[in-house]
Amino acid sequence: MSINQNEIALKRLKGKKRIEHLFRVGESLHSKHLLLRYITTEEKDAFRMGVSVAKRRFNKAHDRNRIKRQMREAVRANLESFAFSGMGMLIFKGRKEVETKTLLLECEELLRNLN
Repeated sequence: MSINQNEIALKRLKGKKRIEHLFRVGESLHSKHLLLRYITTEEKDAFRMGVSVAKRRFNKAHDRNRIKRQMREAVRANLESFAFSGMGMLIFKGRKEVETKTLLLECEELLRNLN
């Protein structure tokens, strides 16, 4: 897969050490339903992203998985509009499920503020 200079690949954020480093050192942005923890890195071709939904607020796995799918799609939809390399964790902080359109708008706002 070749990557254009304007196109950033979305990769999974994996590894306990990376995630701990992100929460220890990273900065944060938030909206009504989402929290974004992020760190900029020297990699110019990748943005590593993780998504999380609290099990305490959504006991059923299918509810958590649906929200995670919505959040990943919101990031993918807005990936082309920003030039950022690094890693981030998108956390759903709402107490009730929301529409996909709402998450798309909030994610767009967060990623725009990230630039």
